[in-house]
Amino acid sequence: SRGEAEFMTGFAGYLSKDGGSVGKMLEAVCPTDVISTKEYINQNCAIATAQLSKHFALSEMVYESAKGFAIAFNGRVYNYDALKSEFSLSPISSDDAELVLLGFISNGADFVKKIKGMFAFAVYNEEKGSVSIVRDGCGMRSVYYAVYGENFAFASGTRGFEHLVGFKKEFNQKLLSAFLCYGSVPSKETFFKDVYRLEPGHILTFEHGI
Repeated sequence: SRGEAEFMTGFAGYLSKDGGSVGKMLEAVCPTDVISTKEYINQNCAIATAQLSKHFALSEMVYESAKGFAIAFNGRVYNYDALKSEFSLSPISSDDAELVLLGFISNGADFVKKIKGMFAFAVYNEEKGSVSIVRDGCGMRSVYYAVYGENFAFASGTRGFEHLVGFKKEFNQKLLSAFLCYGSVPSKETFFKDVYRLEPGHILTFEHGI
């Protein structure tokens, strides 16, 4: 049924001239056995998604209604019909992912603000050579990212970035210092240097014209 591809989904990807193994990234970020996977590779962009539970189907990454775009989606939209009507969207399937992709393409942040649900997703724009990552306002779903050199990578977990060519995995001493001094850590920081958590309600777009 609509919205069943919700909680048990992992994803990882990159926009990089140097490349890497998106499959190994995905394996690293998934906390449990992977049932099935899907991959999207186009020019210097690679994205992979994983189904982690037999109870939740894996969304498509490419839709006929949105040519030139790809999406990795984890979450659930509770006001599907209202969004479809308000933004005059015409998805072919009943997937939350397709509705979100169409709404984001046409209305960007204005659409995201209207979504009632829990979600994190990444959208690749082939024409612009860009990737946007998005996290719901309550922070119910997480997405992490790294910018290294001229490259950008993202994932639903903090592990796996070491499978990227040119990325050096190091412990984040800054995080440890903050915890020892203040008893808490900055919301964007993670235990790995140069890997950050996208803050709730934020959209980050990386583009370098490749």
